[in-house]
Amino acid sequence: MNYTFRELPDMQNTGERKVYPKVDYCGQMTNEEFLHMMEKVTMLQGGTIQAVIAGMAKTIGLAFLRGDSVKIDGLGIFSVKLGMKKESETEILKQRGERYNTTDVEIKGVNFLTDQQWLKSLRHDIELNKSRGIKTIRKIESTEEERFQKAMQYLENQPFITVSDYVGLTGLGQTKAKMELRKFADNPNSCITRKGNGSHVVYIKKQG
Repeated sequence: MNYTFRELPDMQNTGERKVYPKVDYCGQMTNEEFLHMMEKVTMLQGGTIQAVIAGMAKTIGLAFLRGDSVKIDGLGIFSVKLGMKKESETEILKQRGERYNTTDVEIKGVNFLTDQQWLKSLRHDIELNKSRGIKTIRKIESTEEERFQKAMQYLENQPFITVSDYVGLTGLGQTKAKMELRKFADNPNSCITRKGNGSHVVYIKKQG
């Protein structure tokens, strides 16, 4: 597994240099690729594995409904993450002082705490390789709409655009660029659609 040190921009002009390590992911494994790999590891059929995963999600949800967190040996602990609704965060103090209503709170996500034995195994099995140099994180001034227009202009002269192409056009990081292109393609009103599978996905201009 490759990683790079990233340098945070000095927004406060303190003169301090802050860096942190970040994995250089090659891509994201699709659900189909994951099931195919699981078939090889477990010798189970993909349909059976999919049913087990769906059953796990349902069971964890039922445990949350009961008010429990869930511990799965060899994997970790799952628990609910709560937060304030966006529209409530500023309005609560403005209109009601410190009086909070149940309607102001929602489930923001699911926390996951890694099983320590699994983490120890990962540390033992995965070799970390440092890429050369330190990447500086740039502050992106462009808006999402402006970046979309850049992608459309690029597609006027090219048959498709890749995530790497979009990174070069916009200055976004690889992960953010991939998420943004996927968002464009998933929007039914967008002029961009997706073609291909797995690591061979490209984005093209819709015909007609």
